[in-house]
Amino acid sequence: MRLNHSLLFTTGIVLLPAVASAAPDLFGREGLYDMTGDPRVEQLRPELDYITGKVPTYAERLGRVGAATVEVRPNYVYVEDNDNSFPIPFRSGNDLQTAANVALRELYRVLPDEFVFVYMFTSFNTNIGAFFYAPEANDTWGINAQGIFDSNGPSPREGFVFMNDWKSFEEIFGSGPGAAGQARSVFNQEAGHRWGSFVTTGPDGNGAGADVLLGRDDAHWSYFMHTGGSPMEGNNWRDNQDGTFTTVTGFNNWHYSDLDLYLMGLLPMNEVEPFFVITNPDVGRLRDLFGDALNKASTPQIIQPVTISGTRVDLTMEDVRLRNGSRSPAHGEAPTEWRVAFVMLASSSAPLNESEKAEFDTMVEDYVAGFHEGTRDRGTLNYLLRDPEPPKSPVGGACTEATDCDPEVANFCVADPTALTSFCTASCDTASTCPVDWCCAMAQDAPVPVCLPAGMCPVNPTCACDADPNACDEGCACDAACGNSNNNSTNNNTNTGNNNGGGGGTCGCDLTYSCDMDGNVECACDRECGGCGCTESERGPAAPAAASAAALALLYFAGRRRRRSP
Repeated sequence: MRLNHSLLFTTGIVLLPAVASAAPDLFGREGLYDMTGDPRVEQLRPELDYITGKVPTYAERLGRVGAATVEVRPNYVYVEDNDNSFPIPFRSGNDLQTAANVALRELYRVLPDEFVFVYMFTSFNTNIGAFFYAPEANDTWGINAQGIFDSNGPSPREGFVFMNDWKSFEEIFGSGPGAAGQARSVFNQEAGHRWGSFVTTGPDGNGAGADVLLGRDDAHWSYFMHTGGSPMEGNNWRDNQDGTFTTVTGFNNWHYSDLDLYLMGLLPMNEVEPFFVITNPDVGRLRDLFGDALNKASTPQIIQPVTISGTRVDLTMEDVRLRNGSRSPAHGEAPTEWRVAFVMLASSSAPLNESEKAEFDTMVEDYVAGFHEGTRDRGTLNYLLRDPEPPKSPVGGACTEATDCDPEVANFCVADPTALTSFCTASCDTASTCPVDWCCAMAQDAPVPVCLPAGMCPVNPTCACDADPNACDEGCACDAACGNSNNNSTNNNTNTGNNNGGGGGTCGCDLTYSCDMDGNVECACDRECGGCGCTESERGPAAPAAASAAALALLYFAGRRRRRSP
């Protein structure tokens, strides 16, 4: 069942439409609400033989040979039913039970049985307008739960949480902060149901019975209890000091109260502030969103504040302890971190695409952060299933192989011999597609030209100007600038009468080949200097292998070189 954005709502615990839906959900109520404590939820129990793989799958029982698609993501396990093991939307509570069994079986098929809590979301409309916590084990005294029990044998799992369609809150509240706040509130209530809200107190002589703290299903705080706006319900009441009280409950009511934290083992008893409950309330004609007169089972008043009259009864943790006993294990001995798993149950008819899978990864992180903040940073859900993928490196980023590089911008991992490291880079045609000051050239680890940093770019050898202004030193060519320097010399060939090629700005050894004068690039083409910008025709024939370039130059100019005076 889907709800539209125009629906009225109370809190993330109970969400009800202003007008009844045409078809009630499988639990017989409209809207979205919490069912923890409802007998129908108490009857839902995972089938251990099925979960542990001791019996055939539902698909196998129907003669189907396919298998679920299972993906272990960093934050959750994605399970996609490919065999229609259960119908969607669900037609009965048995379908919900079947779906939970499928999710748990696939979870434990790919991961070890190490989780204390499992939170299941669905990718589809379930036809169930409810969330709930299904208790499976309890080893804590003093919280007035269902006694000490363990229905899972060697498994550490203490509870299973059904969080319904992952888009429920967005569909009701839109994509604003209201949806996020309500989602956190609901999640924190289901997580908190492991320990509350079950404790009793009284009687105290002011008309308060033993169950004065409890509201709906004896598993939520009373509407008339001052909880500061807890996700476990109750309200944030302002005492007007005249026998009346006004609700100031906030919209984002996902922070646990002192009493909640005590029951969770996260706060010592002596740090729990006193609280109060309103007895003998006079609510007049006020109605809740069920249309009933305001009562202890009504949902928190997060909109349209109301004022009622009644009697204030102050309570302390000693009142709670006397009735329920001390918590054991006590604060300091109780766990503060719990290993948990999130499961996204999808169907082949309602799969998540990659973008949606990534969106749910982020959503899980927000639920976990909301729990941590809601406990005032005292409690932690250890939810990571595997290390997140490291971010891919851009051009210039470190790598050990090409798969470490961001394929959108880099497709090669090449070694930098000067730094003894490797970096990501991209193929190129010209340096214009590379970072500033990089070149486009061949590298040892790439079959095509790639972008290289300046330190790895090939550099043409530079030659010092000849010491003798009219002769070419062996092993070095003379570029145009040197030729001009020669031409300006007062002791040039014109003065001596020798024709050694120094006049007119031409160096003697440059006469062997023509010199490239391309735009701003002016350099010699002599092979011993490496040359630059010269074509093969400009370079002329290669020097014989047995003769060095310097020896060739000596032979070429033996009759023209001026001998230096001894």
